[in-house]
Amino acid sequence: MSSDKIVVILRFMPQKRVDSFLSGELYLNTLEYFAELEGDSVRSDNHEGALYAWQLTQIEMADDNGNFLNIPFINPVSSRTLQASGVNLLSMYAVTETRGFRVDERNFGFGDSVVVILNPVEFFARVQRAAKKLVRKFGWKLIEYVDRSYEGPIGIFRKLSDLKYQQEMRLAVSGGDNKPLKLSIGDIRDICDVCPSSHFRFGYVDVETDGRATIHVDARTADGSPL
Repeated sequence: MSSDKIVVILRFMPQKRVDSFLSGELYLNTLEYFAELEGDSVRSDNHEGALYAWQLTQIEMADDNGNFLNIPFINPVSSRTLQASGVNLLSMYAVTETRGFRVDERNFGFGDSVVVILNPVEFFARVQRAAKKLVRKFGWKLIEYVDRSYEGPIGIFRKLSDLKYQQEMRLAVSGGDNKPLKLSIGDIRDICDVCPSSHFRFGYVDVETDGRATIHVDARTADGSPL
């Protein structure tokens, strides 16, 4: 649950949800919600929460006459349990470099606004205090991205490199009832700023001794023109 590598957290979202987030009302949907989500270009992930990824060479299935047919597939093929996980998730974009960063504009698909959490250590401390009151296990971690040639455990903190542009930091709370969780951590306006998502194509970060960051963005369009 280390936040040592995270200098700033970005939470992309629609403008209509910004005020609730700044008030410290965190909405954590279930793992199953994301695993079953289809048709969302930035949120859908066929391997979300899978137990294991396999590299297969062939899949066959017998028809009613006993003839074996080849089943088309794309590696990796993943397996998952049918049992409810009881896990709730909150995903955010982690900036881990102070000297310069560039945000892939595909992240703007999450919403037209971005809440910038300038003091991740303090943010995590407030989340920790709130989660302890629930008597539930929790943790946060940077997502590890693996190539499509990977074979091995997946779990909730590993994803395919196709999604690496999201630079995801994930907060997970387990032991739930398979329903969305609203976690109240108190107002966080003192450690946040809000900007249009499109301003976060280019930038760099200064981190003060108290852990609070100052973020500098170069508001340009994708082709480098000023906004």
